[in-house]
Amino acid sequence: MQNKLKHITGIAIVFAFLTQLLSCGYGDRAHPGVAEKAWNGYTKATVIDYKVDGCTWMLELEDGKKLQPAELKPDYQKDKLQVWITYEIKKGGMGICMAGEMVNITHIELRK
Repeated sequence: MQNKLKHITGIAIVFAFLTQLLSCGYGDRAHPGVAEKAWNGYTKATVIDYKVDGCTWMLELEDGKKLQPAELKPDYQKDKLQVWITYEIKKGGMGICMAGEMVNITHIELRK
């Protein structure tokens, strides 16, 4: 009986070790597109239709910060559209709505 218990315990330890070892591939590596975008300077954003005081399309970042793009391509003018962006702050840029920082979008693509 004692040997049988040791055998079962050994199998359980090996199984637990293998389970832990095989689960290490999750996280960023499980979604390489997400990790790749984040590592390449892209930022997650959501396009919002901001109908306040003459404003139209804004970009909201994950932290709640709003950006006012100087120009947003018509293909991306959809409320709640999730995108990846790279941008540059527009120096001396003044927007109509004053709700977010003025930016030039250098690259934008759909987030999947």
